[in-house]
Amino acid sequence: MRQCLQGWLLVAATLITTCASAAQPTNVLPVPTHRADIFRCDGQACAMPSAGSYPHLIVGIFKSSATAAQSRQLFADMRARHFWQSLPDDAVAFHTALQPVAIQLPDDTSLAVLMAQDEVRVARPMPGDLVRYSPHRGKYELPPENPAELAWWAIDGCVAVLCRAQDKACFKRYAAGIFRTADGMEISARTFRPLSNGALIDPDTLLQRPRDMSR
Repeated sequence: MRQCLQGWLLVAATLITTCASAAQPTNVLPVPTHRADIFRCDGQACAMPSAGSYPHLIVGIFKSSATAAQSRQLFADMRARHFWQSLPDDAVAFHTALQPVAIQLPDDTSLAVLMAQDEVRVARPMPGDLVRYSPHRGKYELPPENPAELAWWAIDGCVAVLCRAQDKACFKRYAAGIFRTADGMEISARTFRPLSNGALIDPDTLLQRPRDMSR
């Protein structure tokens, strides 16, 4: 099984780490949506980055997993728009390798990301859990040498269960939102600029820090 951020500190007793992908500089990123079926890419909105993985940290509520049919439709949508061209042209293989999931933000909008199916089986994220998504980053994560595995690895990211839904005391340890991987500064999910009243977290432990530490 792929190792995901081996230097990650265990910040909750229920922490379960799962894996996913590296960003590419030409990425066109999605924006959070209230859309009921988030796992689509059409004229209304696109759930996934155009290439690579979502490059920022996400802390939020695990909302849902795509069904096999939704996953296949998402793959068809992305390919129809000439995205994911480096992937095998096989929607079944896509769903066999990767699981699209939705993470809900504090304003009740959601973002969709991808995680490896084998890691889903280990972490077993459930609706209502507090989770963390991260792109592959750091010297701990070397891309797989197998070309087929590398294609999937290049668009997925790491998801960790921080708190199970019933453990509300655990939720109080963390700030939810979108954060830069470099310094943990909270950013707008639409402009990707720092929020004037946003939180500052440690990118590894995810615990909050005083704002002046970012200066």
